[in-house]
Amino acid sequence: MDVFECKVREYIDDTEDYVNIRLDNQRNELIQLHLTLGVLAFTASLVSGCAGALAVNIPCPLYNKHGVFTPVVTSFVSVSAVLFFVILGYARWKGHFTS
Repeated sequence: MDVFECKVREYIDDTEDYVNIRLDNQRNELIQLHLTLGVLAFTASLVSGCAGALAVNIPCPLYNKHGVFTPVVTSFVSVSAVLFFVILGYARWKGHFTS
């Protein structure tokens, strides 16, 4: 082998390493997006479940009281938002997010 052929092979190896690093980075970003969307879907399903439980047509004395719906729904949404950020904070703390 001559020197030129060795240098070409070295450049090819370096390029392959670079491409693999870029692909790993893209894969990690997609995994982070998937994790974020999964947590968001989980918290949205909690709010949906609570709203569904409140929408059941069961006789209840709370149906006759005015001003109950808004605080209950607001509290469910607030707890869901806090839970979303807590889970994402935990994932960042454990090192699942790089940035």
